[in-house]
Amino acid sequence: MFAVLGILFGLVFLQVSDDDLAGMSSKLSVIFMTTGFCGVLHAGTSFPLLFRWRAVFYREQSSNTYSPWVYALANTLVELPYVFVFTLVFVVPCYHLVGFQNDGELFFRYAFSHYLMSLCFLYLGHFLASALPNAVVAQILQGVLYNFCFLFGGVFIQGRFFT
Repeated sequence: MFAVLGILFGLVFLQVSDDDLAGMSSKLSVIFMTTGFCGVLHAGTSFPLLFRWRAVFYREQSSNTYSPWVYALANTLVELPYVFVFTLVFVVPCYHLVGFQNDGELFFRYAFSHYLMSLCFLYLGHFLASALPNAVVAQILQGVLYNFCFLFGGVFIQGRFFT
């Protein structure tokens, strides 16, 4: 799914020219949209599992098998390679189709920022899944928080760069 989405985003913004304000704004927008979109997908796919694992956590906590920080650390660490692989699966076709510079340092910088942003969205989903009583409330609040992230992300704020 992430490879298809990477190709789809790449084809939508295929070789956008960055010679004018509209092209530069489009390239900035594709960076913001792809990182946010993949982050929301990562959080959305892990949401049902987290609510299923909640019963396991309560059972292990009542039997004093593991302390809560071990369980939280395990949930955190298990996501790192998964998100890394799917970040690369998404970024490789998207980066080259959009027409960003063919520079290794810039590619890995974009991939790393994409990875970190996906982890931020994913761990926000983890937090909501663990803090709220059920999946419906958590998904509603997740949608509200992600909308605030997208609305106030600062992509279309005109600064000194564009004047």
